Amino acid sequence: MARGYFDILSNHAVSVGTSATHLTTARVPTERNAVLVQNTSTDVLYIGGSTVTTANGVRLGQNEHIVIEGGVALYGISAGTSNVRVIEFQ
Repeated sequence: MARGYFDILSNHAVSVGTSATHLTTARVPTERNAVLVQNTSTDVLYIGGSTVTTANGVRLGQNEHIVIEGGVALYGISAGTSNVRVIEFQ
């Protein structure tokens, strides 16, 4: 990650269905150092940009997670309903 410490740590839960859903908060993305996304559902979650689909997204199975550095707007989509946990590091 970008630094060894963070000034702000925020977390939230998001329910993701069959439409692209914004996973990160409305915070200015350039102020974020990294984001951790975890899929806690049995349904597969796919993540990517605002045009993410189940065909082009990065796959996260049950209890898998990913950390993405930098300030990006991140979206998710699922073939069913995925319960997602998000931690943003600022």
